[in-house]
Formats: sequence, structure tokens, C-alpha cells
Amino acid sequence: MYNQWGRQPMRKDSWTLVLGIIIIGMMGYLFIPNFFKSDPTVPATNLNDVNQPNTYDPNALNSAGNPIQNSPSTNNILNNGNSNNELTTGYWILFVSNGTVQQLSVNAQEYALVQGLIESDSKGIAKITVFLIDNGQIHQFVITNETYSIISNIAIINTRSSNTSAYSSPPTAMLPTTAISETLTVSNPSTTGFTVALNPGLNGLLASNFTLLNSMGNPVTITNVRTSDNGATYAVSAVLSAGQTYTITATSTGYTFGTAQNVAVTSADYTFGTSQAGGSSAAIKETLTVSNPSTSGFTVALNPALNGLTTSNFTLVNSSGNPVTLTSATTSGDGASYTITVALSAGQTYTLTAADAGYTFATAQTVVVPQ
Repeated sequence: MYNQWGRQPMRKDSWTLVLGIIIIGMMGYLFIPNFFKSDPTVPATNLNDVNQPNTYDPNALNSAGNPIQNSPSTNNILNNGNSNNELTTGYWILFVSNGTVQQLSVNAQEYALVQGLIESDSKGIAKITVFLIDNGQIHQFVITNETYSIISNIAIINTRSSNTSAYSSPPTAMLPTTAISETLTVSNPSTTGFTVALNPGLNGLLASNFTLLNSMGNPVTITNVRTSDNGATYAVSAVLSAGQTYTITATSTGYTFGTAQNVAVTSADYTFGTSQAGGSSAAIKETLTVSNPSTSGFTVALNPALNGLTTSNFTLVNSSGNPVTLTSATTSGDGASYTITVALSAGQTYTLTAADAGYTFATAQTVVVPQ
């Protein structure tokens, strides 16, 4: 049946109309994409209109392309001690440090530098969300770790150079209120060093964490410490004297190491004689050397060093075999050498011997006083 306008519309014509609308819509999406998209730039004064979540997902900033809704609550940070009016002028960078949004004020040059770095670093792996604010306009970017490090360093530099910087430094880690107790033991002492064991293991200690003293309480230089088992043991290198006993202590912030430990260095060079009880005993062999003779005395070197000797341990006789009284015998080298003070005659020759329980001193030494 026909009406006055022509033939009656058919169902096929309706489908043709629908198909045409779909084709036009697809062409518009392809050739005019901005027609269907919103502007990513958000005025700072309208930031409260953005729907923010009640909770913060810490993983939200670690995936590229996150929308602003997945960031920490930016409104709460901006409104906590900083009104939004502050962000409507000047240049700002908002970024996350230790789970907290930091608000950094920058100048135009720094802002341009950061913006240029973000644009040029397009081939890196973007993981971290930041916001650049240009006179009230907020721009969101997902940046690489390298660019983030540059922003963090700018914040640190600005903090050092100005006491009024808007950057809030990340909180420092708090040391434990209770010190950790360490057990320190010594093993394998020798003239080149010894081993220190720590329980529990403590990695990262240096020579400065240890203090080594000789039997007179004087410090001994530690040349090196090293560990190959994450701090369970340390090889301590130092020049030590055989037959001497040293003490070692350790210090480190947040740890206690108990009392000082002894480092007893023995000598492997023995001669065997007869003890007072008639049995066999092991005596340490000493090498005695005389130098610097003068009318006021001379120097005696002992190898290995033997600390604690006095004038009674030395016997000095003149060329006639008569004993000469020693005024003093002092050491400043932990027994490695002694200064013997005695009145001698120029041009004369004397003979020196030494004695100490558990030690032998080989043959007598000649002391020739120059004219």
C-alpha cells in the first residue's frame, strides 16, 4: 500500500540506516580521536572533582599508564598543610617517596629540564607516576627509574640550598631501641693476624670497627679485615710479635660485643732444655742484637719480641769480667727493642747476656763503645 509520500518504509531500509550510522561513528573515531577523549590536563583548582579512592594500592605506581585515580590520594596531600591556591601559581612536581607524595617547588629552568627529560626518555621502561604542575595545570606522566632519580636529586639539592624548600625529605630509618648482642671469639693467632668469629654474623665491618691493643695498652694498627661468609668470620691482618698477648674489641652502632678478647701469639721456634723440676720443657729461642753503643748506654733488639724485661734480666760485664750496674732498661716497641742506660767508658768492650724463664738467648753479645 502506498501513501502520499511514496512507498511504505521497509525493514531493510532501517538496517541500512543503522549500518550507515555505525560506519560514520567508526570513521569519526579513527580520524577525529580527540572527539571521544578527554583532555589529560586538569586544572589544579578542580582537582577536588577527581574521584579519589579511599585506600592506596602500593602497586599502583609500578605499572605504566596508570590513570590519576590509581595514584595516592593527591587531594589529601595537597590539602594537608598546603592549600590548592598555592599550586595555581609557579611550577611544582608531585612524586612519591617511601609511599608518601612529596610536593617540590621548582623554578622554570628545572621544570623545563624535567619535562625535557621525560619527553626524551621515551624508550625506557616507565614505572613511576609523577605530576608536573605548570601555573595550576596538572600533567600526569609515568617515568623511568632514571628520570625519577634525577627528580629526587633535584629535591635533595634544593633542600640543601634553601631552608624554606617545599620538599619534605623521606623519613630516615629508625635504629633498633635494643642493641643486638654479638659474641666475639678469636682463633688462629699468628704474627700476621688472626680470625674473629661473630655470632650472629654481622656483615660490613671495617678495620675501624675493631680496636687492637698490646700488653701495654697501646693501639696496634690493623691493616685489613675481610669476610667471605657474610660477616660470620673476619680475617684480621696485623703485624704481631710472637710470644705476646693482645686484646681485641669491636664496636658498631646498634650492637654490643661483650668484653675484650685475648689474642695470644705463640712462637713455633723452640729449643728444648731441662726444667727446674728435672723434666723436659719447651723454651722459646730469642735472638739478641746490640746496636748504637755510646758512653751512656746502647740498644738491644729481641726477635721475637719479649715484653716485660727489666735490668735484672740483663747481665753486663766489662773486659775484665767484672759486672757493670745497669741504670734502666725500657722498651717502646712492645719488647721488640730495649734501651739500656748505663755508664760506659769510651774505647772499651763489654759483654751482654740475657735470661728469662722459658726463653733462651743464644750466645753473649759484644758491646763496643767507640772512642
